[in-house]
Amino acid sequence: MKRMFTLMALLALMATGASAQNLDGKGSFIGLFADVDHSVCQAPITEYVNTSVYIYAAMDISVLTQCTAVEFKLGNLPTAGAQGLITATWNSPLVISDGLDINVAVAFELPQDGPVVLIGQLDFFPLDAGWIGADHVMTVEKGDAINNRVIVGADFEKYDSGGGSLTFNCGGVCLCMPTTAVEETNWGSIKALY
Repeated sequence: MKRMFTLMALLALMATGASAQNLDGKGSFIGLFADVDHSVCQAPITEYVNTSVYIYAAMDISVLTQCTAVEFKLGNLPTAGAQGLITATWNSPLVISDGLDINVAVAFELPQDGPVVLIGQLDFFPLDAGWIGADHVMTVEKGDAINNRVIVGADFEKYDSGGGSLTFNCGGVCLCMPTTAVEETNWGSIKALY
């Protein structure tokens, strides 16, 4: 019963917000990694071999030292079915999801200490060698429910966060953070790409 109350309180807080607008999470982000040390952001896919992808909240400790919840969705998620299976395992039983590519909210019963917190793990099991093609980039995006990507601190405030990426079958240079989206950057960052 306590667990259900905690989940309902956190999710209501996330939906309504504790403040009029989200706080700046500065360098905080939700990332995708192929290793538990959160350093590898590319993963080869081999038929009939499981590939694990770990989802981490990385907090800028100058503004955020603990995590009580996150909300996001996954962009460009491979389609599960006859060609391959995806299994999600979360680091908390307090999960609400309309689908990994629509909205995921994960709350913790107790605040998790940063600077890095494991949110969950996705296991990809290909049944067909062509299921996930070369240079397939999966990203952490803003969730549809609140049109945002947030880490909720121990103060129950929502902090805007960046989103990482992971490349399956990387054939060249693959970045852990997606290249700039115009709405999330400035002109100087765009010019720096050229």
